[in-house]
Amino acid sequence: TVSTAEDAMVNSLALTVLIFVSIDCPVSNRYAPEIKRLYDQYSPQGVKFRLVYPNHIDSTAGIDAHISAYAYPPIAERDPDHKLVKLAGATITPEAAVFDKNGKLVYLGRIDDRVVELGRERPAATRHDLSDALAAMRRLPEVRRQLEQFGYEAIDDTPERFAAEMIADIARYSAIARDTGLKGAQ
Repeated sequence: TVSTAEDAMVNSLALTVLIFVSIDCPVSNRYAPEIKRLYDQYSPQGVKFRLVYPNHIDSTAGIDAHISAYAYPPIAERDPDHKLVKLAGATITPEAAVFDKNGKLVYLGRIDDRVVELGRERPAATRHDLSDALAAMRRLPEVRRQLEQFGYEAIDDTPERFAAEMIADIARYSAIARDTGLKGAQ
């Protein structure tokens, strides 16, 4: 549930990421952890995400099962008439489109460069195109002001730095839990 204040922030900032996916696309499915990571990293900063399912034969039940199977957040949207596909100009899954608060398309492209071509992938991405586009948007003075109005701090980040911060946080909070004798839920 989103609070009224969070709703106002999202609507005023209105960076919206549409990620076009398909239930049956093996490449889309392999990107599930990265999509979730991007959602976890950027949605607390006011970026609104939607997983767009453009295949008209994908049922609501099938999409719900897909979200559950791949541990996606509940941000799915069916697009059987291709209204969002046409708006963004999307041509393949997975593909990402970023819109600013005025509905202007500011990025359309891949999530990263892990997939070289169909059937050929790098072990790990070397370029993080969608993350870089979102970081560039956060650097805009107007976006920084809006984030600060709602108590957020826009920071430039990379997936590697974010992962390092998470590892450090886990170590720090594990030590606090251990030192205070806090026990986890059984």
